Amino acid sequence: MVERNAHSNLLGLIEVAGLIALPIASLFITVLLLRVVFKPKDDLASRKSPNYGTIHSPFYPAEDDSIYAGQVDGNYVAPWTSTFDLAFLLSMLLSLVALVACTSLLQPELWVNLHFWVGLAIQAASMLLVSTLGGLVCRAFGIVNDKGYLLTTISATFKVNYTRKCQHFAAYILPLLNPWSFVDDDNDIAAQQLPLLWSYFSILLSFLLLVKPLRERFVWCMIQFNGLDRPDDRPHTLKWLVAGNLVPGFVVVVVLNALFGRRDILLLVVAIAIIGDGLAEPVGLNWGRHKFTVCWCSARRRCRSWEGCATVYLSTMVLVAWGYVFWLMVGLIVCIHAWLVEGRFTLYIKCWRRCWSCRPCSCWPKQWCHTHLTRPSWS
Repeated sequence: MVERNAHSNLLGLIEVAGLIALPIASLFITVLLLRVVFKPKDDLASRKSPNYGTIHSPFYPAEDDSIYAGQVDGNYVAPWTSTFDLAFLLSMLLSLVALVACTSLLQPELWVNLHFWVGLAIQAASMLLVSTLGGLVCRAFGIVNDKGYLLTTISATFKVNYTRKCQHFAAYILPLLNPWSFVDDDNDIAAQQLPLLWSYFSILLSFLLLVKPLRERFVWCMIQFNGLDRPDDRPHTLKWLVAGNLVPGFVVVVVLNALFGRRDILLLVVAIAIIGDGLAEPVGLNWGRHKFTVCWCSARRRCRSWEGCATVYLSTMVLVAWGYVFWLMVGLIVCIHAWLVEGRFTLYIKCWRRCWSCRPCSCWPKQWCHTHLTRPSWS
């Protein structure tokens, strides 16, 4: 028993040393590669003229140039009935009908659960508060036109990208922090998912307030919209945010909750996807010197940087070290993030995926997860 205890202590020291040393070594290697081995040749795009970024190639004509943060890509002159706003409204109505029907059939006791509905109201109010504060910050650093939309340029110091990430984080994390979004019932999968589905529905409901008829009529709605309306996303800001980010992300979280039934795993997934992407945004905008372009949701190419991708990689290592009992989940988490956020598999993502792709993480049953995704016990 003494030998096993000594071995346990030694293993613990090795684990701790490895978890601390790997992120530090990765940071050193990343800085060495991006600042010494591959020295940047071009200045930051944000320090050049607003017309910077046009590229000419046989594959992309001159009019399909790259677009950078702060560069306006469109306007909102089209009638809202011909845009995503109408589809969003109809989808929310259908989702409400489906949730009401499923709750009445599968979990009718949820209707009389006062704690659940109070928690849902607090969660929605918190989301609206974050959105309002983000919009007020944007208005403090910028100017608006006669309809209330922000006017920015590529050379502006403050970017809407920063406050937008705060809303991303709140939208994903608030339902996971709501204690009434989870039900401990291993025998009924529907009983576990319905409260979480209602939580994410309330989050989407707060974004429904930002459709064109409401935001152009009520100043409060426009202020919230200012906090996420990146000029380079116009006129598809709400469409790309809801249909391209929030809804797929919420589906992933609900599926993982059904598969594993553990909130700590969900928190780790969300932390890596949201915090990593949130840190990559300011790093890429302010220190990104190695640029590349990707196709994402439109004909115009979006600008990314290796520095931003490296930030995602490093933050992933740090967060997984913080919750290292889930080491086997890293391959799945990073691949999901690379697909939903970055638009392509970068070199870091490929290397990290290859290290962990041998783990059949996507098809683990829940009982296996409860049994194996724990710290090894040597006592």
